[in-house]
Amino acid sequence: MSDGITIIKPLAITPAMLVSTDVAEADYSAYSAGTTYALGDRVMDNHLIYQSLVAGNLGNTPSASPAKWVLVSATNRWKLFDTVSSSQTAQATSMTYSVRPATVVTGIAAVNMTGVTSIRVRMVSDAYGTVYDKTVTRSRPPPSSGWWSWFFGRRTDPISSHFDDLPSFADSVITVDFAGLSNMAVGSLLIGTVSRWGMGIQYGMSMGIRDYSIKQTNEWGDTILTQRAYADRDKFSLTVQRGDVKSLRSYLAGLRATPCLWITPDDILYGYYQDFEILISYSTVCDCDITLEGLT
Repeated sequence: MSDGITIIKPLAITPAMLVSTDVAEADYSAYSAGTTYALGDRVMDNHLIYQSLVAGNLGNTPSASPAKWVLVSATNRWKLFDTVSSSQTAQATSMTYSVRPATVVTGIAAVNMTGVTSIRVRMVSDAYGTVYDKTVTRSRPPPSSGWWSWFFGRRTDPISSHFDDLPSFADSVITVDFAGLSNMAVGSLLIGTVSRWGMGIQYGMSMGIRDYSIKQTNEWGDTILTQRAYADRDKFSLTVQRGDVKSLRSYLAGLRATPCLWITPDDILYGYYQDFEILISYSTVCDCDITLEGLT
């Protein structure tokens, strides 16, 4: 049996919380009620990108006119705060975000990263000054220990990093600095609270994916394969003390349909739980079976 599970539940970051960033919001022109838009034109409105569905599109507010406009995505500045992990905020070599959540934050994570070489997290309290300053260098670790793996093992870039030891200061500004290559991009920046549960995860955890690719075979037996996105899946049994069963059930119930970062000794998954079931196995300990599915 390995260690238990750590969960980072992110806050919904609003424009009022964003203190500053060096990522420009200039994807398209801002929507103007006095401008006539052609079919296919794109505009920005409330940090979202919309595309016109009709010609001669005049006086139709994008968010209130679904027959006239279709939502494309968040703007580049705000993609790392939407709930779509596959979309990324991109900026070459460096980017910085400062937020004031106005509540306690104990965990920060970044997922689905490309070309990021280091992440620095700083927390500055109004009353006490700098209370947290930590930098993580994102190296490409060998797949296992040993000299052969070090020299010849296949190394892969880590796609996520997390900080789960922030102090509890509700009066703080949190700044996250990313440094990296010319293709640097971040899928999601999660800022929230940390919860730890369980005495350990039992051996026998399964890991896989849900594949959304299309496999079609026509009447002549030809198979056509179209590769699409996939979602990570984890299934495991968490051993918990019997006295924590009701608290765990209540906490997990509050996370239904809520994407979180789930950290186990063998995997890190950003997604939601499909279901869970707690078995009162013994007089002092119980088993909680959890199935997780990641966001694409």
